Amino acid sequence: GSVTLHLIKLCVGVDSIEELADWQKARVAEQKKSGAQPKIFHTTFQTPKREVELLDGGSMYWVIKGTVQERQKIVGFGPGGVIGELVGDRAWRAAPLTERDAQALVREPKAAPLLLGHRGAVPAEVDAVVDLLLRVGRLADEQTRVRQLTLNPVLVRPDGVSVLHATVRYGQEAARLD
Repeated sequence: GSVTLHLIKLCVGVDSIEELADWQKARVAEQKKSGAQPKIFHTTFQTPKREVELLDGGSMYWVIKGTVQERQKIVGFGPGGVIGELVGDRAWRAAPLTERDAQALVREPKAAPLLLGHRGAVPAEVDAVVDLLLRVGRLADEQTRVRQLTLNPVLVRPDGVSVLHATVRYGQEAARLD
């Protein structure tokens, strides 16, 4: 089997999670003021090469002032099936998701135009996908025994979504830092 990986994010220049949240809010306000589409994102120097293991129950840990101060589970989204696995066309965000996070997850993969009406096709019901992602993010955040939730395939249509297969892996209750 595979080994679960975790992502450690060093947060430089702040003294607490609350200060990080304030910094993020100020950044969003600046983006709105300049007319840009506001979004909160965290840049990594390299995309994780072992994404499957990261999304297999992995979490993102925030290190502030040399101490792990916050743990967040990760939600991934992208095309399913063998092609999706081979090309690795996925986006991911830390749970819980905001509406903006879920919207970005849907639009970030290179295959996103297929959902949005590529070449004149009828667009999929993106709001239903966003709603599904918000629910998955909430479940990932609130249910500490859930180690992995895989929804594949999810059929996305112009009139909604259908989860055709779901797998849940759970374990002992995980400690929460919040």
